[in-house]
Amino acid sequence: MEHLSDKLIETRKQSKAPEDYLKKEDLSQFKESSSFILHDGPSAGILTMDVSGDDYVLSGGRNGDAVLFDI
Repeated sequence: MEHLSDKLIETRKQSKAPEDYLKKEDLSQFKESSSFILHDGPSAGILTMDVSGDDYVLSGGRNGDAVLFDI
């Protein structure tokens, strides 16, 4: 397993990000438009998230809840 991990890490180091990826300077222009508490409680935290185009965001939390946003 460690050998495979080392091999994958080396492969990723040789890869370059696509030209159309946002740059750090571009991200600084983003502003928060609203906020939501997705997963709360003692075991709060997001375990997984999936975005479907410009329509939906699904978030799975450590608390066992799934939250679906219709954007």
